[in-house]
Amino acid sequence: MRSFSLVLLRRLLFRPHAQYLNPHAHIQHLSTASNSSHNLTLSHSSSTNPIPTTEGTHSLTSGAGPTTTTTTTTTATTTTTPRLALYDHLSAGTLAKLEGILLHSLLHEPAVMVRHKSVDTVCDVANQAMARGRPWHALQAQAFSMAVVRDGGGPPLTGGTTTTLAWCLRESAYKVFAGCPNLVMDLQTEAVVGLLAEGLRDGYSIEVRHAALLASVAYLSAADIRQLRESSNLLTPMLETLPPLAQNLNQPPALHVSVPSPSPSHILTTSPPSLTQSSTTTPLLTTTTTTGTPSSSSSSSALHSSISTSRAGPSNYAHLANFLTTLTPLCSSHPLLFQTHLPALLSFLPALILPAMDSGPTPTVGRPFPSSSASSSAASSAAQENGGGGGQRQSAFMFPPPLPPSSSHIHSGSGSNAAGNNGLGREMKSGGGGGGAVHDEVARDGSENNNNYNTADNDEDERSTLRLSALEFMISLSEARPGMVKKVPGWAEVVVRACLEGMGELSSDEDDLEGWLGDDPSSNSSSTETDSPPALYEQALDRLACALGGRAVLPPAFQYIPSMLASFDWRARHAGLMAIAAIAEGTGRVMKNELGKIVEMVVPMFRDTHPRVRYAACQCIGQLCTDLEDIIQARYHQQLFSALIPALEDHEPRVHSHAAAALINFCEGVERDTLLPYLDPIVERLLKLLNPGGGHGQAASAACRYVQEQVITTLAMVADASEVTFGKHYAMIMPLLLNILKNADGPDYRKLRVKAMECAGLIAIAVGREVFRPESTVLIELLLRIQKSPIDPGDTQLSHYLIATWAKVCQAMGPEFEPYLPIVMPTLLTTAGAKADISIFENEDEERDGWETINVDGQSLGIRTSVIEEKCQAFETLVIYCSTLGARFAPYLAQTLEVALPSLKFLFHEGVREAGALLIPLLLVAGKSSGTLTPQMVSATLNQLVNCISTEHDASFLASLYKAFADCVRVVGGVGALSQDYHKGIIEATQRQLQALAERRKARAGQFASDPEADREDVALVEEFEEFALEDMAKVLMMFDPGHPLLVAVSSVRELGVSGWNSEDERDEDV
Repeated sequence: MRSFSLVLLRRLLFRPHAQYLNPHAHIQHLSTASNSSHNLTLSHSSSTNPIPTTEGTHSLTSGAGPTTTTTTTTTATTTTTPRLALYDHLSAGTLAKLEGILLHSLLHEPAVMVRHKSVDTVCDVANQAMARGRPWHALQAQAFSMAVVRDGGGPPLTGGTTTTLAWCLRESAYKVFAGCPNLVMDLQTEAVVGLLAEGLRDGYSIEVRHAALLASVAYLSAADIRQLRESSNLLTPMLETLPPLAQNLNQPPALHVSVPSPSPSHILTTSPPSLTQSSTTTPLLTTTTTTGTPSSSSSSSALHSSISTSRAGPSNYAHLANFLTTLTPLCSSHPLLFQTHLPALLSFLPALILPAMDSGPTPTVGRPFPSSSASSSAASSAAQENGGGGGQRQSAFMFPPPLPPSSSHIHSGSGSNAAGNNGLGREMKSGGGGGGAVHDEVARDGSENNNNYNTADNDEDERSTLRLSALEFMISLSEARPGMVKKVPGWAEVVVRACLEGMGELSSDEDDLEGWLGDDPSSNSSSTETDSPPALYEQALDRLACALGGRAVLPPAFQYIPSMLASFDWRARHAGLMAIAAIAEGTGRVMKNELGKIVEMVVPMFRDTHPRVRYAACQCIGQLCTDLEDIIQARYHQQLFSALIPALEDHEPRVHSHAAAALINFCEGVERDTLLPYLDPIVERLLKLLNPGGGHGQAASAACRYVQEQVITTLAMVADASEVTFGKHYAMIMPLLLNILKNADGPDYRKLRVKAMECAGLIAIAVGREVFRPESTVLIELLLRIQKSPIDPGDTQLSHYLIATWAKVCQAMGPEFEPYLPIVMPTLLTTAGAKADISIFENEDEERDGWETINVDGQSLGIRTSVIEEKCQAFETLVIYCSTLGARFAPYLAQTLEVALPSLKFLFHEGVREAGALLIPLLLVAGKSSGTLTPQMVSATLNQLVNCISTEHDASFLASLYKAFADCVRVVGGVGALSQDYHKGIIEATQRQLQALAERRKARAGQFASDPEADREDVALVEEFEEFALEDMAKVLMMFDPGHPLLVAVSSVRELGVSGWNSEDERDEDV
């Protein structure tokens, strides 16, 4: 009941009153002018001011129920209504009494789970209070006092534990600091660092150390530059929390020490650190113990002898994974903090991410079955080296790195020995271990140790989670600061090897293979493959390659991949192929130089005896065709077609379906002349898969449905690539597609039907109007029938494919499509004019399909992405209709312009704005050609464009706005047809943009001057978009005056760019 009361209190205090609910107050930077109700008036002349002020209205409806959803139709708003909650209506006395109750709960609550809820509520109240300018000094004092309380004899906590209250108080205190870092941000840095370091070295409780780690990460994440500089040494005790857990992975976790605890009444006598003087703290770098919990006064053996382990809890595997996961966000946000620790990290982490290996003694003629005693001893030693044993060894991950030990059994964390002890020098076994699943030794270690508190399955899951957590730590650091980690010898090699090992850990069970072969790859059951550990290792390898580039990743990867492809273990062969596919995107600049050798390695794998290897070969080639588009198709099309076309006849449906999918990737980058010699055999085999029975009526029943869906998609892409040449196959394929559209009814055929619609439209475009005309009426009648049929709530794709197919039919028929505009335009204009659907949700943890949820100021705001995506598609379709029909689109000119102009300020979707900018000049062309373009339309269009140019902050879209303005000016007769108001408006807007661009580039230059090692890839992309904007800006200025003075300013802004360089990868890899 107490736990429920705390949760309810949080909900009630800060849930906005319905009168004040306004989700756009939180995202004002997005909603201001977004979805603006730009009422285009076509019946009266425009104002003399060419840049009108945008106004808007705001409407609101609120729902009720257990999960209250308040939906808001977004329009532009110039004022922000304050978001008031119950908390804002409470008197100062009531708030003080409430805070006192919460402080009492934080101090005296005996139940651990309730204490966690109490901490959450206290943090919410503190954060909300400080956001309203109400500091909570009493909480600050009490939290500091709780953090320094020592253990002693006191009443035990409830829940079956034998531990005492003191460690819970310390844990709660540090969790308060983690949840509300502002409590300590204004204190002296040295004092805060000392307090956090003390919690990180807590010798009694893993929970306290983890809470202190959470607080430390929160503090460093919120710190300013000065605080970061003064507190950078805090990372040392943060990292020192890891070795004690790693050294005792297979032992029950040492939770708490049962020693006397003071009574709560004495806790508040301790004051927090002074705001002006630092408290005396233990020096951070004095830890010299080699095992157990770091402590300046006791050894780990003495400590563990007094620790009570009577309570079952998470293993040290789970604890270590949790600690690493807590540290990982800091790798992304503040990677430079880890720079000096990278060598020690490289000595520590490989033992966690690489599986233990034990190939056993080598059989001989004299000893065909040798004893495993020697190997057991070696395995035990290896387990200790990998952090799995309980031996008294010194951690390789010690801060600061200790002096070289004199004892041979102590493991040093530096030099070549570290690499050897971490297994970096071990060869990947090409016979059976290369990339394969090698958990046997790990499992033996787990069964021989005291792991009675966990089942074997849970233990294995925890080991896997730990490996993935450590790998994520290294990947995040690599992505955040690629240049930094590439300077550490062995970093990329270790991560690459760990990924290859993990990718090969597939199940070898025959039942699992049968299940995989029988799965529908498009179903939800098959999607679990992407969340499996091998798939996660594959994603990690992909991310590493994209971060570090080819020169860092390709050499270590191809140190192992050839032997993996030659392994007798199908899992190793599968992993090798998937690895090539994973690294292709990030290493393309280097891989293209060795592409011939890679193709020679991959093509023979299409004849592999195992279906999953053949599937991986299809995946590999398909991914290479995407990531090395044009290059691989042009150079190696003969070798690839010789492998892909026979794969279409593979006896396993999952394999020949994936071969058809790979053909799509191939055709997307192939030249028409290259494809034509192979067109007939491709279509012949695809038709066999689509209609194996040979009769037109059997297409939906004689083959696997997902194969048919894939084949139809592939046929569409092949038709698109081969264009008019596909006409000779038209008579065989189009009747099959029309038959599917006529008969494929019911939920089971939803996807097949929409794929047939898409394919029919693409084939119609490919063969041309004359060939398509006889079947056009039948296809349109079928589309009309589908459009008028009752709406199926479960068919979420039908609307999207229906709109897309109508657009393709329009492209195929050209002007002959005009009679069908009254059928398609009403729905299309309604979709294009839809407003952004934004809601406030009470249940923050609930996942909602079709919604993108963001957390803003304690509220969960949702944006319905499905509505926005449909809006974008509607605008893209309007572009097709208008460009295809030209003057025949005139009857819908005014209505379309009314929805197109506001789209330029629709900030929730970039695609909507880009399509709107492309559509507006086309509308003016259609109006001028038909004689229906009015001065009011021209005025409203130019006003909106100038207004948007003046206020736009996105450089990529700014270029589109300038291009749209230039195109519109040409349509209306050039700059001579414009009034001086437009001359003045566009020049003033351009001056404003030039000033903003110059300021941004100067700020970047200052940033890189102070941090030369900063990663410039993102900046290079931003400045590339700015260059496009400056180029189109210059073109507009030259339209007004070829010698316009602002052209000099444009050149000056260009010279301020800091990205006129190639990245390290580009410089090195293009050699």
